Amino acid sequence: MRNNRLGEILVDGARGLVTLDGAPLHSDAAQEVSLNRLYFL
Repeated sequence: MRNNRLGEILVDGARGLVTLDGAPLHSDAAQEVSLNRLYFL
């Protein structure tokens, strides 16, 4: 196995902050989300 790194992930639900080894993680909001046909039942 080449990728064996495990970091400490913390989630602060009150602030919506996710950190990996103490560094905050950020991702941009999705512009578009396609729905599967199962949502249209």
